Order: sequence, then C-alpha cells, then structure tokens
Amino acid sequence: MLRRDRVRSVLDHLALSEGIDRARLQVGWFGEYRPVASNDTAAGRAKNRRVELRVVDPPPQVLSNW
Repeated sequence: MLRRDRVRSVLDHLALSEGIDRARLQVGWFGEYRPVASNDTAAGRAKNRRVELRVVDPPPQVLSNW
C-alpha cells in the first residue's frame, strides 16, 4: 500500500541518512481515519498524503545504581 511505502521511505531516510536508531522510531498510518482535508478533491487528497512526526523527550537515563 502506498501509505505504508511512504512511511517506510521516511523511516529509511531517518535511519540511514540521519543516523537515527530504528528502535527509537514508531510508526502508524491514519490517512483514512484522520484526514486533514476532504478526499473529495485532488487538493484535499494531496493534503492527506503526509507523514507526521512527533518528537518526544527521551526517558531519563540512569547513570548509576545507588
């Protein structure tokens, strides 16, 4: 499916070109469930072809065991 290919392409870029560990990346595709525009027009469908990224704070690292 195209949406999965689009997500995988972005993951590949982040991992291979940007050096981000794949274990830090999670994916999902919601195009048909969370459109940002109407799918009735070409312009709306174009807006719905997107990949959204959410940056979250990493969990704190434990530096030593007390």
